[in-house]
Amino acid sequence: MELSAITPELRNAVGKESAPKVFEVEKGHIRRFAEAVGDPNPLYRDEAYARKSRYGNIIAPPLLFQDDAINEFVDELLLLECPLKHLLNGGVEMECGDGV
Repeated sequence: MELSAITPELRNAVGKESAPKVFEVEKGHIRRFAEAVGDPNPLYRDEAYARKSRYGNIIAPPLLFQDDAINEFVDELLLLECPLKHLLNGGVEMECGDGV
């Protein structure tokens, strides 16, 4: 019999979908993030441009939330008493809506 650190609880977490989350972010943080990753999209930094868009205001790049979503998932795994000392993100699928 082969021993595995992957418990049945952890195996059941594979493919689990989370409930939709809403994150509120300050406009300055959005601008700084866009500058840091080199994203020139004016929806993230130009308020006059963004007001004319279908969103009506500055929006946040989807990747801004990836870190929060991954950290929340890791926290959930730790509640399962994960026997592993290190975790590797093997991939994430995110679906971002309008938020409008």
